[in-house]
Amino acid sequence: MGEFCNCSTSNRSCVAPDGSVCSGRGKCVCGKCECTVPGASGERCQRCPTCGDICSLPRPCVECYLKAKDPSDECAVKCNSLHATVSNSTDFEESRAALCTLQSEDNCLLSFSLVDSDYGSIIYNPKVYDCHEPPNAPLIALGVCMSVLIIGITLLVIWKFLVSVHDRKEVAKFEAEKAKAKWQSGTNPLFKSSTSTFKNVTYKSTGQQKSDIS
Repeated sequence: MGEFCNCSTSNRSCVAPDGSVCSGRGKCVCGKCECTVPGASGERCQRCPTCGDICSLPRPCVECYLKAKDPSDECAVKCNSLHATVSNSTDFEESRAALCTLQSEDNCLLSFSLVDSDYGSIIYNPKVYDCHEPPNAPLIALGVCMSVLIIGITLLVIWKFLVSVHDRKEVAKFEAEKAKAKWQSGTNPLFKSSTSTFKNVTYKSTGQQKSDIS
């Protein structure tokens, strides 16, 4: 391939860090990227100040830099592969900088200023904010258990109170009925004495007959 058939057909040298050929802004010709998108430049067309995704390209570099407590070799490798460097300096031309705000994999917001130069992209003042902490599962479980326990105790107290009021009413009703009742035998019309008296009419006549005979 090529004018002297000395070009490789492999496009491995044109693959950008994100896996795309020439960062999706050009074509691979004889093992080199030819940028076709206006404003794109760089070995793999990775620089493009006028492109809409200018902020997305250095994302891995920014995330690594913000997560690492100390600058690490891993972050340096990622940033170098993207032709990007990180600077905490505030001395840069804001008119040439693009203010970027991205959402990270942890649902945090990343903000930084990006300046494109002949030597690559320079990332100024990277910051992370609005990171939502994951919910505390043990604390949530404890709160649910305590709520259920409090509700159960409250219902039990209410039930005991209602039962107590009902029992008091029943006792008062029983005492009132007991006071009205008359159990004395003299006043009870249904009372009958167990002793009965009968008069023997034949007893007197028999006595008179004996006296007459005598």
